[in-house]
Amino acid sequence: MKQVLVVDDDIELAHLLSIRLNRRLGKVDHVQIQIAGDPYEAMNLMAENAFDLVLLDWHLQGLTGRQTLMIASRDFDRDPNLPEEWKKKAASVVVMSASGKPQECVISGSRYFNYAGYVAKAEGLDRITNRVQECL
Repeated sequence: MKQVLVVDDDIELAHLLSIRLNRRLGKVDHVQIQIAGDPYEAMNLMAENAFDLVLLDWHLQGLTGRQTLMIASRDFDRDPNLPEEWKKKAASVVVMSASGKPQECVISGSRYFNYAGYVAKAEGLDRITNRVQECL
């Protein structure tokens, strides 16, 4: 079963995305969706579960998407209880943002996370869902 983490401080949007992803991918592709409403909750979930894909809001309250991934990567290197799956393969990260500036939303330099693309929130739920499906 594939694991997807949706990280967005707009919890209503995160729930809507989760519902859409479950409808499209849950039964057919056996995908399990989890939601984090802030970067700290996301890091806690990532420390406990290996995800195949992280759908990450780039402008979170408290930390940016880049900071969230950098801190998670640093913590993963120090965590003796990190799920083994994180050591075997990196999670794909699809960045979503309302800013419309994909050039600002690129990640690199992590063995745990691979940049898989960008999608603007303004493109709508269908486009965001399609992007996740393409990257799984």
